[in-house]
Amino acid sequence: MVLAMADVRLARVASAEAGERDRARLVFVPAASDDPGDGTVSVVVDMAWSGPPGAPAGNLALRDLIVAELRAHDLFAEASATLDAWAAASDLDATMTVEGVSFWASRRLGLWWAVHDWLLWVHVIDALVAAGRYAEIDVSRVDDAALTEAARAVAARDGLVVRVPSPGVAGEPDAATDSPVVPAGVPVIGPLLARLAARRERRAKSARRRALDAAFSEARRRGPATVLVFMQHVKVEVRTGRRRRRIDPYLEPVATGLAQAGLYPLRVVRDVREADEAAWRAVPGTIPWEVVGRRYREPADHDRAAALGAAMADRIRQGSTRLLIASADLGPAARAVLAREATTILPGRFEARWKIRRLLEETRASSVLLAYEYGRPEWIAAARDAGVPVAAVQHGMITAWHPGYTFAARPAGLPIADRTFVYGRWERDRLVNRSVYRDAEVVVAGAPRLDLVPPASQRERDATRRELRARAGERLVVHSTSWGSQIQRFYTPAVLDAILDRPLPGVHLVLKLHPSERSEQGEVYRGLIEQLARIRGFEPPRVTVVWRVDLYRLLRAADAHLGLYSTVLTDAVAAGTPNLLLTPFASRDTLDYVAAGVALPVRDGGELLAALDVLAAGGGPTPRARERFLADHFEPGVATPRIVAAIRSWADTGPRL
Repeated sequence: MVLAMADVRLARVASAEAGERDRARLVFVPAASDDPGDGTVSVVVDMAWSGPPGAPAGNLALRDLIVAELRAHDLFAEASATLDAWAAASDLDATMTVEGVSFWASRRLGLWWAVHDWLLWVHVIDALVAAGRYAEIDVSRVDDAALTEAARAVAARDGLVVRVPSPGVAGEPDAATDSPVVPAGVPVIGPLLARLAARRERRAKSARRRALDAAFSEARRRGPATVLVFMQHVKVEVRTGRRRRRIDPYLEPVATGLAQAGLYPLRVVRDVREADEAAWRAVPGTIPWEVVGRRYREPADHDRAAALGAAMADRIRQGSTRLLIASADLGPAARAVLAREATTILPGRFEARWKIRRLLEETRASSVLLAYEYGRPEWIAAARDAGVPVAAVQHGMITAWHPGYTFAARPAGLPIADRTFVYGRWERDRLVNRSVYRDAEVVVAGAPRLDLVPPASQRERDATRRELRARAGERLVVHSTSWGSQIQRFYTPAVLDAILDRPLPGVHLVLKLHPSERSEQGEVYRGLIEQLARIRGFEPPRVTVVWRVDLYRLLRAADAHLGLYSTVLTDAVAAGTPNLLLTPFASRDTLDYVAAGVALPVRDGGELLAALDVLAAGGGPTPRARERFLADHFEPGVATPRIVAAIRSWADTGPRL
């Protein structure tokens, strides 16, 4: 119905007089307005907006256009093929190599998302342009860099006028300072109290730094038993009985296991400040990253890093390879992104590399433990410089197009961990046989997160359903959002658009926000659900939004999990919760869940209701299919001791410096 409405409105636009079409303007706007009546077509970029019946023909809902393009194009595969061909032709591995290490692999993920967005916007603009001849594309009212670059490229290709946002004036960042923080209002009380407050803060800071110095000293004393663990991932809630913890689900189980095995995990954490004493004192051996940065800084580092970044930016700008999307050249935009990152992001990474090496040398650490290692080449580079092995724990799903795990070639400077511990045999095959990892570099260990999952119980399930206020007879369907602003902005609304094409009687929809999302995002999704139901003439389903919750406890309370590109699809199999996989889009079933028999495909609300009926009747994924999937994707048993044993073997051989 939604796509039909969009087609009708596009047809009405296309039927304008030829003279009017020659003067027509295509304008992207943040909110709907009255039909200007001069041939202007406005695209409302608010993904929650729907054109009500009888809305002016000049206003189009971006969501309708996005849904149509997601059905027509596998943007993930297209982005990978487009970007990798351009990067190879541009020789980015060599261009972005500094001191023997390529920093292209770490920037590839971000640029991959940019290419994904350019593909989507170019396809959307082309679909609109096909409906009428436009003289001008106006994106000046919308603050969206990807849309701006796509509009520029299409306008250049077609000889159109383009209007873009005026460049803003960026403010200077606040300078870092070690000055004491004086509570607001204290100077009004009097200079004496202000001096007393400053003195207390100096004493507290001195005490903090003595405690942190003791952690470094203990690391050096323990020598080869020290393992440097960089914890940077968003935390999730893990609940055991009445105990709740928010932890890094990939590394915290291993770090705890290292300590229990007599090793000394020196946890370097990114999201804790030195002043937040309670946070880093809670676990011995925890060091805020800012402390490492200050302790190991050398005077020449900043200028040296800036020079390397500027030289890299110059090399990038010298490129001329075209990055074509529907014959529109986004090569200049891609080079601008990388050149900007070479002078803003990467100098900090170069400095971090040198600081980490000094940390390794002082602490005599025997190894480094990471997750999301493909985004932090400075850690692998520093360990390589110091002759220290690196262990990495699999992070999320490993898909055929994953920009962090899947590579077509292995240049000498590609930063890959010495050991990557994956969840199962399927993942190992993906890295060894379909990427560039060597056989000895990939070890099947299982998932450390599963080590923290208690046995299922009916009592826990009933308690969770009560917490969610599930009514008797309601079918609880959990939909998990995923990491990435693109997923949250485009794909989640597309999912809701697909299933809310009709009433969903008896369905209680639970939206599980990704830990990286803000809790306020849930209200955006709730508003979209209510608006879709209102525009389409029915009552919305009951909706509960959850953010900080134990994922496995939530899944076990659900009647089904509704997924698209989330890691939670695999978690649901492990939890024993039936999966419903959204399949109306061209990019779908990234891990062959349907083919493996652990998910039922659904395209819309009607198929969602039918699938729930099948599950209620005892149909759907079979225990045998679940067992086969788990055998492929999760090594049986406890994962943490296997990883700890491998790292322990490095400690037993002593430092390699």
